[in-house]
Order: sequence, then C-alpha cells, then structure tokens
Amino acid sequence: MTLGLSLVAGRYAKALFSLAKEKNVLDQVADDLKKLKELFSQSEELRLFAVDTLLSRPQQAEVMKKVVSSLNLHDLVIRLLGVLAERRRMGAFEDVAQSFLGLMAKEKNIVPVTIVGATTFSDQQQKTVTTLLEQSLQRKITAEWEIDPSIIGGMLVKIGSTLYDCSLAGKLQRVEALGHEAIAA
Repeated sequence: MTLGLSLVAGRYAKALFSLAKEKNVLDQVADDLKKLKELFSQSEELRLFAVDTLLSRPQQAEVMKKVVSSLNLHDLVIRLLGVLAERRRMGAFEDVAQSFLGLMAKEKNIVPVTIVGATTFSDQQQKTVTTLLEQSLQRKITAEWEIDPSIIGGMLVKIGSTLYDCSLAGKLQRVEALGHEAIAA
C-alpha cells in the first residue's frame, strides 16, 4: 500500500467505522468486509475489474451492485462500494477493509496477528497456537493464517511490525550464519 493510497483508504475506513459505530453495526460491517476481502483475494478478475478505467463510473458501480447483490451485505458496505466505484477508488477497497479491521481491533482491544506455516494448520493446531498467543500477550487476538512452503516447517508470527521467526528455514539460516562467523574467526 502506497502512502497516498493508505491515506485515502484510512479516510474511507474512518468514515465507515464512524457510521457503523453510530448505528451499532460494527461487527456486521466487519464480517461483510472480511467476506468481500476474501472474495477479492480469490478472484483475480474482480481485482482487475476494481482498477479497470475503461468502464464508466456508473457502469462500474452497476457491476459492483450485481456482484455483491447475492452476498446479503449491510447497507453501509453497499454504499461504501458505490462511493468507491463512483470515485474510481475500487482499487483501494482491500486497503479500506484492512484499515477498517484495524480500527475495529483497536476499538475492541484485539491484537491482529499473522501466522505463517509451511502447510495448512489443523483446527486443533490453530486453536492451540491462538490460545498460547493470547496467554502470552494477555490480550485477545485475531489470527490470519497463511501458507508459505519455503519456511519448511515451524511458523512465522507477525504481531504489529514485529516478526518472530520460529521456522525451520530461519533456524537453518541462523546456523549457517554462525558457521560463517566461526570460519571467518
């Protein structure tokens, strides 16, 4: 996310957050944004459509309405999509959603955490890792689970801007670095 885009996304997210809080629908709007964010991440066509400048603004807004009509979204989310399409800001949607979810986490004193594993975590593993992190942080967390086979095994845990590398690849790199230091000495 570029600085300009993050400023734009932040403004839209704050406005949406303020309206959702006022109407006491924060959780529903957050759930809808997560649903849409997942839809965007799964569909390259939708991501390309979001930045397509060949469609007129009304056409883009109309297509978005059709795409989301079956998702049973809250009116505030539908209005957000309409405004983004109308102002040619659909490309900022995922950043707006992420900013909103960040504001939501702050409001509820929840720490967003990204956990990366070499393979998919089972439900039991997710529950165990989540519980251990919540106990360690003494706060509730929301976990985003990702897969990166290059870490070989173990996991990477990102909390805010801090990355905890508990991966096998990371350990091998540290051992290799120690070996190079020993040879150089």
